[in-house]
Amino acid sequence: FNFRGFRWARAMIHDIQEVNNRLDILPNITLGYHIYDTCFTTSKTVEETLAYLTGQNETMPNFRCSAGAPLVAVIGASGSTLTVASSRIVGLYYFPEKLVMRPPAQFPSFLCTIPNDNHQSLAMAELVRQFGWVWIGTIAADDDYGKYGIKYFKQNVEKSGICIAFSETIPKIYSRRKILAVVEAIKKSTANIIVVCSSDIDLSPLMDEIAHSNITGKTWIASEAWVTSALIAKPEYFSFLGGTIGFGVWRD
Repeated sequence: FNFRGFRWARAMIHDIQEVNNRLDILPNITLGYHIYDTCFTTSKTVEETLAYLTGQNETMPNFRCSAGAPLVAVIGASGSTLTVASSRIVGLYYFPEKLVMRPPAQFPSFLCTIPNDNHQSLAMAELVRQFGWVWIGTIAADDDYGKYGIKYFKQNVEKSGICIAFSETIPKIYSRRKILAVVEAIKKSTANIIVVCSSDIDLSPLMDEIAHSNITGKTWIASEAWVTSALIAKPEYFSFLGGTIGFGVWRD
């Protein structure tokens, strides 16, 4: 069970209730909501987006069969890859959607609600330069968040003469063979600084194998998608994740 996603959903419900209870924000208007589970997969995201648009389980594009107030907007999934899949559909109907890291020309109806992920990649590059590290490894999830994040990071550090010892990808669909290949690359490399741009769900299988292989002595640079995750902050990972440095989204 993904408690992180549940917490975000509860926060959204709380905010909507706060808006509805106040008379100075949207007087004479009551907001409602539907919550759909993406199950962290692109196929389920597309399926639920069509169900949202058509109002029925058996989806029929361009046909809506449901009563109630009109649809207004979509708050996209927590990951950019899933949100992109949803945006390509709801954008046809010009529904506003929360999205990050994509140009307006491709997604004319999206609204950004948090900083572009490129800011994080730049901050990671600045961190590496600040500590004088020149020999590092990178690991990316096999999605837009991971690949674009690491790509922008490498573009920034390579300008400063910093070398990339290895660059590995975590498979989106679990494959122990591919995970072990990433573990082997970490073992063989002399780089002790590893930058990881991934969600906590995608990263978890790799952390399990690293714990099993007893790989220590590495300093991990974490992206916001996993640095504060309870899925990763487990006692069995403390021996090799101690000293991890990461970036989180600012909050009140």
